[in-house]
Amino acid sequence: MRQRILGLVGAASIFGLVAGNGQAQNAVCPSPNEVAGFRTCANIAKAEQEGKLVIYSTDVEQGQAKIVAAFSASFPKIKPTYVRALSASLYAKLQSERQAGQ
Repeated sequence: MRQRILGLVGAASIFGLVAGNGQAQNAVCPSPNEVAGFRTCANIAKAEQEGKLVIYSTDVEQGQAKIVAAFSASFPKIKPTYVRALSASLYAKLQSERQAGQ
């Protein structure tokens, strides 16, 4: 399974959170779906098939526990795990995974 990256920007960016009704947002996401109280263009069914989300952050684990718990409650078929890394190693990991197309 491919790993999904969640940095400091939060879980909403992974699922393509759409806020408001601006024309620019409509061009990117013309028909968002309502999921767990927010609108998204993410393919939730595909994410559930993959079944895994890896959250990379520089924050301490206690700070991420609420995010992991809320994600688990909203998406019970996707198992989140948390990896804490220093900012330099986190940046290197993000760059290598992006270059690998993951």
